[in-house]
Amino acid sequence: MKYSAAAGIEPSLIMELDALAKEMALAGKRILNLSAGEPIEAAAPAGKEGAVQAVRQDFSGYTAASGAPFMKEAAARFLGTDPAHVTVSAGAKPLVNAALRCAAGPGDEILIPVPCYPSFYEMALLTGAAPVLVQGTGPLYKLTERDLLGAVTPRTAALILNNPNNPTGALYSREELEPLVDICRQRGIWCVADEVYGGLVYDGQPFVRAMELEGNEGCVVTVDCVSKRFCMPGYRIGFAAGPQKMTRAMSAYLGQTLGPPCSLTQQAAAAALEAGPGFTRAMCRAYEKRRDYCLSRLEAMDGLRCEKPQGAFYLFPNIEQALKDGGWEGDIPFCMELLRSKGLAISPGTAFRLPGHLRIAYVRPEEELKEAMDLLEAFLLGR
Repeated sequence: MKYSAAAGIEPSLIMELDALAKEMALAGKRILNLSAGEPIEAAAPAGKEGAVQAVRQDFSGYTAASGAPFMKEAAARFLGTDPAHVTVSAGAKPLVNAALRCAAGPGDEILIPVPCYPSFYEMALLTGAAPVLVQGTGPLYKLTERDLLGAVTPRTAALILNNPNNPTGALYSREELEPLVDICRQRGIWCVADEVYGGLVYDGQPFVRAMELEGNEGCVVTVDCVSKRFCMPGYRIGFAAGPQKMTRAMSAYLGQTLGPPCSLTQQAAAAALEAGPGFTRAMCRAYEKRRDYCLSRLEAMDGLRCEKPQGAFYLFPNIEQALKDGGWEGDIPFCMELLRSKGLAISPGTAFRLPGHLRIAYVRPEEELKEAMDLLEAFLLGR
């Protein structure tokens, strides 16, 4: 039997590690899991109430492939655009995939700043285009104007820009974003802006959407969702905005492959968006405190270097010296042994295409984070 290129897509290393951690937990071993980027807090109250109302109203039929009108209107208000420029789907990932499918194809190139969310590379491959990895030289590996200019070729069709970044937590300022969007506009390159962590920013820093610099009919497609900022990952609702021709093409692609998003959770997501930023702001205060604690602990550990992130809920320490000192062959064996011997699950940087690092998701309660940092420190000391 023959297989297509899609049959060769690699599974997520993060999901494999998370699955192993859950298997060990089911077998009775105590596991502290800081590998998965999933908030553990209860969903936003407005979102839960919206879901309850949807069930009571028996709102269970299909909606349009691009989303129910009320959901598109709520997303448009949230993004500061017009509903005609919005499409909705089952989470952010299908929307990024749809944007790439509509932006690039065989013979093209898609630029992916590294470290990156693992699915970006595989999504680019599925378009038939060539994924081009570009390591940023700015703080926390942020892509700079010089980095982008050095990577662009006549074949470049799209740039995936994740802000705030997973796995580093890097937040782009307006001054850092403007030249990147300018280059995309001038060269006819789509800027697919994955901004799902946009509500999670710290230290009083503003979050600037790429579309704020470009408008509705430019080169930017912005993608967001309710998973992170409203603690609703299982509700599976994402939304995107951009030029009408692009979002209509994305809607058609999703309608022919995935179908319409869940009607019940669209009502829940719309309610969460309409309730305002209060829930997310309170969550940010808790995350900022957790970030500062974990960062202080990592900075005191020999062989680790870690920059301070201003967004998302990750720390991305460099452990190259610790690997060398401990005789480890890489970050994957390091993480596997850490899980087996200490019951601590942390993602290796290799999963994000930058070996020699760890991604630590500080989504657990403070007492668990303290225990996790104690376990990591003991592991590094060989205890």
